[in-house]
Order: sequence, then structure tokens, then C-alpha cells
Amino acid sequence: MQLDLEEVIIDTVAKSAVSCYRAKLTNSLDVPPKCPMQFCFGDTNMMTDPDVINRLGNSISVAEIHIYLAGHSFANDAMDAYVTDAAMRALGRSVSFLNTHRR
Repeated sequence: MQLDLEEVIIDTVAKSAVSCYRAKLTNSLDVPPKCPMQFCFGDTNMMTDPDVINRLGNSISVAEIHIYLAGHSFANDAMDAYVTDAAMRALGRSVSFLNTHRR
């Protein structure tokens, strides 16, 4: 099963969104999204500045940030960096988050 969560997964009516290990998050700090957001990062992901991750939670009114024991591209099963446990936990949390905020 392909689980490439690198791109943003947006609820069909954009009531919520999930972003997994994005490297260029400073745009979200300059113009924060208006919908609830969930972010998924690997704890050894060198592509995302930890300071930016910390600032995300403060700039978005409804934000969940999850850090997994993994690196960049941890949910892409076509990559060597794939981490099954982290990918499955991220997928479950993402689906739950989107379902919670779609009403």
C-alpha cells in the first residue's frame, strides 16, 4: 500500500488539513491557514527547523503537532526512510483528525 503523505492531505471542503514532514513551512507562519491543521514530523528530520515547528503551534489557532521516531519521508513506503510504526500511527491520527474537523 502506498502511503506517501509528503503532500498536504486536505479535507474535501477544506475544513481541516494534515501536513506531513514539509520542509518549507515558513509560509504557514507568514499567512497561517484558517482551518485546523495537524502536522506530522520525524524527530530526526533534518529538513525542518525545530524552531519553525515550535512556532507553528503558536501561529495557528487550532494545530496539532506530532513528532514520530523517524526521519524525513517516514510514511513513504517506496523510500528507505519508511518507518512502518510511525507511518501507521500518522495515518490513523490523520484520518481521525480529518474526521473530527469535517463537521
